[in-house]
Amino acid sequence: APLFFAPPLVAECCAAIINAVSIPVSVKCRLGVDHRDSYEELHEFVSTVSAVGVKHFIVHARKAILGLDTTKNRSVPPLRYEWVLRLVDDFPQLFFTINGGINTLETARDLIAKGLHGVMIGRRAKAEPFLFARTGLVFGGGGEVPTRRQVITRYLAYAVQAQKDNYDDKLPETMARSLLIPLIGLFHGTCIGARWRQEVTDVMHDRQRLLSARIDELVHGCLGRFAEADAVLDERPEGAPRSDTDAPLEATAHAHPEATGEADCECPAANRDHE
Repeated sequence: APLFFAPPLVAECCAAIINAVSIPVSVKCRLGVDHRDSYEELHEFVSTVSAVGVKHFIVHARKAILGLDTTKNRSVPPLRYEWVLRLVDDFPQLFFTINGGINTLETARDLIAKGLHGVMIGRRAKAEPFLFARTGLVFGGGGEVPTRRQVITRYLAYAVQAQKDNYDDKLPETMARSLLIPLIGLFHGTCIGARWRQEVTDVMHDRQRLLSARIDELVHGCLGRFAEADAVLDERPEGAPRSDTDAPLEATAHAHPEATGEADCECPAANRDHE
C-alpha cells in the first residue's frame, strides 16, 4: 500500500517487469492510502503507471489506512464504486476490474453492465463457492446449472489426480489439507452447513487421516456422517430448471452409523443453517 505514495516508482517497477516477461502485466491497487485519498491522486496514479504499458488495473474500491489491521482495512474505509466507474470513463483505453464488498452475482452483473470489464469476488468465493452454480442463470449465458453432487464429483476427479501427482510439491498431509479447503463452504446456507464445515475442519486437523486416505475417501467419509446429505447434494440452485434425472429431495441417505438425524429425511428451507 505505501507504494501508492510513489507512482513513478511503481511505473518503473512495472516497466522492468513488462520488459522481462511475455505475458500481460496488471496492477492491483486501492483508491488511495491515508491522506493521499482524493480522486485526482488516484487518477494521477493510474495515468503514471499506465504510461509504461500497464493496461489492466484491479481496483479494491476503498482506500487503505496504514496501521489498521488487515481485517479492519476490509471494512472500515468506505467503498466508493463510483470512483472506479469514473476511471472507466476517464481511461477508455484501459481495462478495470473492481474488487471489494461484492457478495452476489447480481451485484457483479450490475457493475459490469455499468461499464466495468471485470469483477473480483474474493472471500465470498471461499465462504460460499456454490454461489457460482447460478452464473449461467444470472448472466444469461445458459449452460448447465450443476448440483452439489455434480460439483463434488468433478472436483474430486481433479483432486484425486492432484493428490497423486502432488501438484504443488507439498508434504502429503499439507496437500490433502489444501484440497479440502475449497469444500469447507460448499454447503453454506443449508441444513448441514455448519456441521459440514466442522466435520471437514476436524479432518483437516487429523494428520493420521490425511496421511492414510485419498481425498475422495476423506470427502465421502464426511458426507456419510449426515443423513440429510443426499437431499442437499441433489438440490439445484433457486431458479434452475430441474432435470428428469434429478433425484427427489426426499432421497434416502446411506449414512454413516453415527450420522445425526433419520435415514429418510428432507432438508426444508425452514430448517436451513443460514450461518
